[in-house]
Amino acid sequence: MAQFIIRVELKSATSENYDILHQEMFDRKFYRQIQDEVSKTWFHLPQAEYHYKGPIEDRQVIMNMVKEAINKTNKRYEVIVTKSLGTLWDGLEEVAR
Repeated sequence: MAQFIIRVELKSATSENYDILHQEMFDRKFYRQIQDEVSKTWFHLPQAEYHYKGPIEDRQVIMNMVKEAINKTNKRYEVIVTKSLGTLWDGLEEVAR
Protein backbone atom coordinates (compact mmCIF):
# COMPACT_ATOMS: atom_id res chain seq x y z
CA MET A 1 0.00 0.00 0.00
CA ALA A 2 1.19 3.49 -0.83
CA GLN A 3 1.42 6.25 1.76
CA PHE A 4 1.34 10.00 1.25
CA ILE A 5 1.57 13.07 3.46
CA ILE A 6 -0.29 16.10 2.12
CA ARG A 7 0.03 19.70 3.35
CA VAL A 8 -2.57 22.29 2.34
CA GLU A 9 -2.62 26.00 3.11
CA LEU A 10 -5.70 27.97 2.13
CA LYS A 11 -5.16 31.69 1.49
CA SER A 12 -7.37 34.22 3.33
CA ALA A 13 -9.36 31.34 4.78
CA THR A 14 -11.78 31.14 7.68
CA SER A 15 -12.29 28.19 9.99
CA GLU A 16 -15.41 27.40 7.94
CA ASN A 17 -13.25 27.09 4.81
CA TYR A 18 -11.01 24.63 6.65
CA ASP A 19 -14.06 22.73 7.90
CA ILE A 20 -15.12 22.28 4.27
CA LEU A 21 -11.60 21.20 3.32
CA HIS A 22 -11.36 18.71 6.18
CA GLN A 23 -14.68 17.10 5.24
CA GLU A 24 -13.85 16.98 1.53
CA MET A 25 -10.46 15.41 2.29
CA PHE A 26 -12.06 12.90 4.67
CA ASP A 27 -14.58 11.95 1.98
CA ARG A 28 -11.60 11.14 -0.28
CA LYS A 29 -9.89 9.06 2.46
CA PHE A 30 -7.28 11.65 3.44
CA TYR A 31 -7.13 11.65 7.22
CA ARG A 32 -5.89 14.11 9.84
CA GLN A 33 -4.58 11.28 11.98
CA ILE A 34 -1.79 8.77 11.55
CA GLN A 35 -1.26 5.39 13.19
CA ASP A 36 1.97 4.09 14.65
CA GLU A 37 2.46 0.75 12.91
CA VAL A 38 4.10 -0.89 15.94
CA SER A 39 1.95 0.27 18.84
CA LYS A 40 -1.21 0.79 16.73
CA THR A 41 -1.67 4.10 18.58
CA TRP A 42 -3.29 6.96 16.63
CA PHE A 43 -1.92 10.51 16.62
CA HIS A 44 -3.26 13.87 15.40
CA LEU A 45 -1.32 15.39 12.53
CA PRO A 46 -0.40 19.10 12.57
CA GLN A 47 -3.04 21.51 11.26
CA ALA A 48 -3.97 21.10 7.56
CA GLU A 49 -1.83 17.98 7.12
CA TYR A 50 -3.33 14.76 5.92
CA HIS A 51 -2.28 11.15 5.59
CA TYR A 52 -3.33 8.73 2.88
CA LYS A 53 -2.63 5.01 2.96
CA GLY A 54 -4.19 2.93 0.23
CA PRO A 55 -3.98 1.42 -3.23
CA ILE A 56 -3.35 4.63 -5.19
CA GLU A 57 0.36 4.82 -6.02
CA ASP A 58 0.53 7.77 -8.41
CA ARG A 59 1.36 11.21 -6.97
CA GLN A 60 -0.49 13.00 -9.77
CA VAL A 61 -3.68 11.06 -9.06
CA ILE A 62 -3.39 11.97 -5.38
CA MET A 63 -2.71 15.63 -6.28
CA ASN A 64 -5.79 15.70 -8.52
CA MET A 65 -7.96 14.28 -5.73
CA VAL A 66 -6.59 16.83 -3.26
CA LYS A 67 -7.20 19.71 -5.68
CA GLU A 68 -10.81 18.55 -6.16
CA ALA A 69 -11.27 18.80 -2.39
CA ILE A 70 -9.53 22.17 -2.16
CA ASN A 71 -11.61 23.61 -5.00
CA LYS A 72 -14.76 23.08 -2.90
CA THR A 73 -13.47 25.88 -0.61
CA ASN A 74 -13.23 28.46 -3.43
CA LYS A 75 -9.94 29.65 -1.94
CA ARG A 76 -6.48 30.11 -3.38
CA TYR A 77 -4.07 27.58 -1.94
CA GLU A 78 -0.64 26.07 -1.64
CA VAL A 79 -0.35 22.29 -1.59
CA ILE A 80 2.41 19.71 -1.42
CA VAL A 81 2.03 15.96 -1.88
CA THR A 82 4.81 13.67 -0.69
CA LYS A 83 4.92 9.92 -1.28
CA SER A 84 6.33 8.21 1.78
CA LEU A 85 8.21 4.99 2.40
CA GLY A 86 7.47 5.46 6.07
CA THR A 87 6.88 8.29 8.47
CA LEU A 88 8.51 9.12 11.78
CA TRP A 89 7.19 11.75 14.16
CA ASP A 90 7.66 13.13 17.62
CA GLY A 91 5.52 15.36 19.79
CA LEU A 92 2.22 14.62 18.07
CA GLU A 93 -0.80 14.49 20.34
CA GLU A 94 -2.25 11.03 20.89
CA VAL A 95 -5.86 10.58 19.83
CA ALA A 96 -8.07 9.91 22.85
CA ARG A 97 -9.91 6.61 22.34
